[in-house]
Amino acid sequence: MDRLTAMRILTRVAAHGSVTAASRELGMSTSAVSRHLAALEDHLGVRLLNRTTRRISLTEAGASYVERATGLLADIEELERDTGDHRSAPRGTLRVNAPLTFGHRHIVPAIPEFLATYPDVAVDLTLTDVFIDLVDQNVDVAIRVSKLADSTYIARRLQPAAPVFCAAPSYLEAAGVPAAPDDLKQHNCIVDRNRRSLNNWRIYDGDEALSVPVAGNLTVNSADAARDAARAGVGIAFLPDFIVADDLDDGSLIQVLPDYRTDEYGIYAIYPHRQNLSAKVRVFVDFLVDRCEKARAGLHP
Repeated sequence: MDRLTAMRILTRVAAHGSVTAASRELGMSTSAVSRHLAALEDHLGVRLLNRTTRRISLTEAGASYVERATGLLADIEELERDTGDHRSAPRGTLRVNAPLTFGHRHIVPAIPEFLATYPDVAVDLTLTDVFIDLVDQNVDVAIRVSKLADSTYIARRLQPAAPVFCAAPSYLEAAGVPAAPDDLKQHNCIVDRNRRSLNNWRIYDGDEALSVPVAGNLTVNSADAARDAARAGVGIAFLPDFIVADDLDDGSLIQVLPDYRTDEYGIYAIYPHRQNLSAKVRVFVDFLVDRCEKARAGLHP
């Protein structure tokens, strides 16, 4: 039995909860995957998986084994990359998925420079606010704006992000400026249905987390639409800071409740945890990290 192969197979089955999905990712037959799993359990003398007709889950021993195995496999992959010819010229089609607003504002403007730097790479970019399965959709790299990156993937943080409350000067002049979180209940709030909290906006008063119910006469499914409506004076919007940074700088929007903290999250480049990570993925992620660092330092357009 090849223990490293069996170890890799187990971690992918655990990530998907399915022998079929793991087989598809690994390019193996389901029977071969099942044989490796059975051999590993026989070798260890302990059951690693609970199997039902609908789902596979880890036993306590299996969960412990997968946690240690994941770190070990990552170390091995890094060692093999560093030892091998991992700096070969990137080539082929790179499939990238990104959320609509961040994609339009930051990924699309970066693509020309990337293509000029790596002329043997072609980029297939999909913009959607729907979270997809990278393996099932054959995506090489996805950009996620989230509080925590998906643990089944490798994630590199591109930049921090946090939502802010903001409104146009004309709206605040007419409706007044909120002085406390509860004041939001009395204001016309622009609701973005893409937000998980929807009509309840989370804000922190010191260490106390508050969930403030809000309402308004406009509901949208796009952060850009909420931004545009806020700029037009419709009401107060609750938007990621990277979307409204320019508007706050030029005064088109005013941040309200600036002394209160909101949830902090990050913008991540994520990719499947695979052996032999391709050069095109590596250089693209490195390129995005470098570009975001320069942007934060004011060195990049």
